[in-house]
Amino acid sequence: MSATASLLNRSRWGDFYELTKPRIVFLVVVAAAIGYLAGAQESFSWSALLHLAVGTGLAGAGAGALNQVLERDVDRRMRRTRSRPIPAGRITPLEGGAFGAALAASSIIYLLVTTHPLTALLAALTIGLYLFVYTPSKRYTPLSTVIGAVPGAMPPLGGWAAATGQLSAGGWTLFAILFLWQLPHFLAIAWMFREDYAQAGFPMLPVVDPSGSITDPTGGLRDGDFGPHQPGSFAPGGHGVAVRVRRLCAGGLFLLEQSPNGPEAYCC
Repeated sequence: MSATASLLNRSRWGDFYELTKPRIVFLVVVAAAIGYLAGAQESFSWSALLHLAVGTGLAGAGAGALNQVLERDVDRRMRRTRSRPIPAGRITPLEGGAFGAALAASSIIYLLVTTHPLTALLAALTIGLYLFVYTPSKRYTPLSTVIGAVPGAMPPLGGWAAATGQLSAGGWTLFAILFLWQLPHFLAIAWMFREDYAQAGFPMLPVVDPSGSITDPTGGLRDGDFGPHQPGSFAPGGHGVAVRVRRLCAGGLFLLEQSPNGPEAYCC
């Protein structure tokens, strides 16, 4: 094989790797592992944790690839996504669809065989909600962020099920925590890229709420107040709880903005 052919082959594998949204997959695997660790206690097993991580990673990768197949038309319209492998023409929709479907199907089978049937069921449900409920909802409703937070919060529930074999209060608590965390996180990213979303025709909340009065009623993101590094932001009596919370969210957005690929690397 010539050096040029070898380089092209490596580049193509890199495109398939990019199609899986690896940074999001990493966060999904960590969330599932936290759910497992919280539920396992005395029954902890390294092999069980490894199988959970592999199966969850396959599920996240498959869902990410299929999402890009479904959204290839709008990805071409947005500055931050037009260079993705499918809209850029480096991978065909058929190739991406086959690749994503293979990953998604193998994840469910793998989790069914190596973990717990409930974990496999939750993985299948997560993939289905992400692809067939959340993904199309982005085109029609500003509530898509809330809808997407449901499948986004399910990985720790799957980890809990792998450890305990049931969906008990502890697992649902982790689900609720991750569900609520996602709302300010993704609304903040949507606010940053609201012009891109508007160009693609996505009625995200920051698009239909250009003043930001609903998206960010306390004004932390609109006035650039990345407060955790500001003197006195947590001074006793200095600010209300709502202000402190929105400053934490804004500070998190600031940190994401400083990451090597920016916050878009963590956006679905």
